[in-house]
Amino acid sequence: IPGVYYVRFVNNPAALAIAVSNADGLGINNAANDNVISVAKITGGADAGAFRVMVMDVDQGASGGADAEDGAFTILLP
Repeated sequence: IPGVYYVRFVNNPAALAIAVSNADGLGINNAANDNVISVAKITGGADAGAFRVMVMDVDQGASGGADAEDGAFTILLP
C-alpha cells in the first residue's frame, strides 16, 4: 500500500511514537513539503508491537483532501 510503513523497535515497550515528514531540503513546490503523517501502535495480529506510519500528500483534488504517498519520515520513541 503506498505511504504505509510498519516500524518495529525490537524489545522496546513504548506505547507512543512521534513521526514527522522529512522533506530533506527539497524545493517549495515539491510534493514532499506538504505531507501529513499519522502513527499508531499495532496491538494485535502479526504486526503487534510495531508502529503503523501513514504518509499522506495534501491534494485539493483528492476526495478526502489527501492522497497516500511514499515519503521520507523520521520516527522516535519518547
